[in-house]
Amino acid sequence: VETASGAGARVVVQEARGRAGSEGTWRPYGDESRDSYATAEWAAAQPWSTGNVGLYGACALGWGAVQGAVEAPPHLKAVFAYMTATNYHEGWTYSDGAFELGFQMSWIWTILAHDTISRLNLDPASLKEAQRKLAEARSDIRKTGLHLPLIDFPAFENGAAPYWREWLSHPAYDAFWKRSDAV
Repeated sequence: VETASGAGARVVVQEARGRAGSEGTWRPYGDESRDSYATAEWAAAQPWSTGNVGLYGACALGWGAVQGAVEAPPHLKAVFAYMTATNYHEGWTYSDGAFELGFQMSWIWTILAHDTISRLNLDPASLKEAQRKLAEARSDIRKTGLHLPLIDFPAFENGAAPYWREWLSHPAYDAFWKRSDAV
């Protein structure tokens, strides 16, 4: 990227650990702060870097930027995060104590579970069955939303969404959620 002054800017994209093309195991709201800190300091140390680092992004990349700001790496000079949150308990996973079922299930189905399943090293038959269960659940959301108890949702029993049980096991704003709260 060329700036108005003619000086170049470099852009490094950091995906969350264990998502998209990144290695490792994804733990929602768990590793982003340390990873953003490490990425900012890595970028600052590169030969092409001025040592001044900014973080930006929307949604999950915005979450990484927010968490990087909380960790405050020495070379971080600016943060711009949008379409994200600073507290993933209230207003994201829960609202006034109620689990955000529609939002969480659609987010998990459309993005998270398929990627998670692909990383489980399942044999082809088990992978096909896991994908079938997700597709079946997605095809009738009204029926799916009535499954009780939520924590035992059948489409996620194969490891497609391990965070599902964690989120449902922590309905109150407790230490689990505080560890990643940016406020």
